[in-house]
Amino acid sequence: MPTAITIPAPPDVTVRDLALFAAASPRPQFQVDSEKLKGLVAALEPGQCIPIHSEVLAVYDCIEATSHLIFLAAKAGN
Repeated sequence: MPTAITIPAPPDVTVRDLALFAAASPRPQFQVDSEKLKGLVAALEPGQCIPIHSEVLAVYDCIEATSHLIFLAAKAGN
């Protein structure tokens, strides 16, 4: 039987409230971090990028931007 994950979120908390900006590098805030699912909020400053990671599936939601996100796919083992 699948395991249900409930993520409590008070109605007065927004994604913007969870995002932490840092000049040195992104500071992801994990909301869910398990073997089968990771959910996080990451805020990027101009010029920063999301590091290469091995997750096969991902969902990105851009809340506010003055630029573009570019997605590159890499084969396993690269």
